[in-house]
Amino acid sequence: MKPQPSPADVTQPARTRPGMSFLLWLIFGLALVALTFAPRWLPWTERDAVVTMTFAPDASKRIESWLDDQPLLRSSPALNRRSVEQKSDALRITFERPNLNPLVIELRALEEGHRGIANSDYFAFYIVGPNQDQQTLLPIARELAKRDDGSLLSERKQIPIANVPSSYGWLGLAPALAALLLLLRDRFRLPSAGNAIVKRTHLIPIGLQLSFFIYWGLYWPRVWNHVPSVVAQLLFAYVLDVLLAWWLRRPWPAIFAVGAPVLSANLFVWFSETSLWVSFLIIGVALTSKALVRRQDGHIFNPSALGTAIIALAAISWPQLFHHTDLGKAISTPANMSEIMFLATLIPLGLLGTSFIPIGAALALVILQIFVGEGPTFTWPGWFLAITIFAGDPATVPRSALGRFLYGVMVGVSLQVSAMILLAMTGADFWAKVLAIPLANLAAPWLDRTAHTLSQRWGHLIAKDSSLPPWRRRVRWLVERPMLLWIALFLIAFIPDKSGGFSREFHESWGTPTVHLNEEGRADCALNPAFCTPFRFDLEIAAWLRK
Repeated sequence: MKPQPSPADVTQPARTRPGMSFLLWLIFGLALVALTFAPRWLPWTERDAVVTMTFAPDASKRIESWLDDQPLLRSSPALNRRSVEQKSDALRITFERPNLNPLVIELRALEEGHRGIANSDYFAFYIVGPNQDQQTLLPIARELAKRDDGSLLSERKQIPIANVPSSYGWLGLAPALAALLLLLRDRFRLPSAGNAIVKRTHLIPIGLQLSFFIYWGLYWPRVWNHVPSVVAQLLFAYVLDVLLAWWLRRPWPAIFAVGAPVLSANLFVWFSETSLWVSFLIIGVALTSKALVRRQDGHIFNPSALGTAIIALAAISWPQLFHHTDLGKAISTPANMSEIMFLATLIPLGLLGTSFIPIGAALALVILQIFVGEGPTFTWPGWFLAITIFAGDPATVPRSALGRFLYGVMVGVSLQVSAMILLAMTGADFWAKVLAIPLANLAAPWLDRTAHTLSQRWGHLIAKDSSLPPWRRRVRWLVERPMLLWIALFLIAFIPDKSGGFSREFHESWGTPTVHLNEEGRADCALNPAFCTPFRFDLEIAAWLRK
């Protein structure tokens, strides 16, 4: 039997850069220290406090007496059938109406930057139900806000919530133990990191995603509160990626390889303090699948999409264990988020040649919506990220242009089908954005073979031939310029529909910077043209200057 090479033979390349190796191992060690001790010692691991409150025993009766004094209710017999329900974190006032849905107002704790349709010193008032209920309930909410003097509460306090809880020191201790076991296996010889490289395909998505986060943070302050959690995830991902390469005796992973999976997952979903471990589980699944589930030419699945999809299936089955934040509306808060994403993603689509993927996905979604009548809107930021960033990992998609188009079509069809199924099962299609991607990744080789077969059979219809009819030559001209086709497709779908994506209730609740409310406390397009007019960055800048 041929003798196995020693650990040094496997892990040491012929030509290395000792300085680079020392630096990367130093970063590895510092990451372990930070993951072990930072959750307990560093103050930046705590975000803004959450307000909790305990209602007075007679809070419901006080609300009833306040309502009895309102002239509007005395003159509206239809609103006299009401009930006041005292919940753990809110007071809910329900007005029953014959043959109509009830009207509901909720009183919740007033937090910084969190506004309702009316506000007192202690509460924010929210409408629960259709938008058309606003006109009826707004005067009632405002009157209750005037009457609120704090007597509804017996206790109100702020509890600091940690981005990285102090008990999460295991994030550094567990990898440190794994590193020690690998050192024992290799007789205390460290593999060299001098062969580490930087790939353009890693830097481009990192730059794009960071720009999205920064722009988003201008409008939604919680983004900045979430930064410590993202930093902890990046450190954990770096450490885990190194350990996997060390364990499998592979070259040192590419520098910045973990940036895109972590950032893309955090553009999609956040988990609360009680479920923060799920974020690190997503990273673990993502990087482990990248290292172990492979074809000859590389990994099979987009790492972050697979990790998030597996957690999505678990969250759908056991929602009580996975307390997450639906970022769908939040990420569309900025005035021109769709436009920023569209313009920024033109760079990777052009450089990496993946523009046929969103073209196929968008066409599939549009055509299916014609027959189904509803479904995901691909220009909306959440779905846009799915068909461009999540679906466009060049290492996990078909190689041919036609194969990538078919891949995009499969993604679009899967998005529509999974959204319909989840809406029927759970009433929300939030997780549908990621469930489609791993299936399409798995089918990539088959789609390439299908594309080859179709090209052989039908490719002559648009082959380079001066004798082709004019319409075929135009088709070929478009096929050879997919970026123009994608730009035209996006603009045709987005420009007439932008105002429909204006999340009035979200802006009203969170007090989005530069959003103006009318006299009735509503956000509308007339007062906020930057949010409803496509590509008007000048209006957005003017709104910030006025602020």
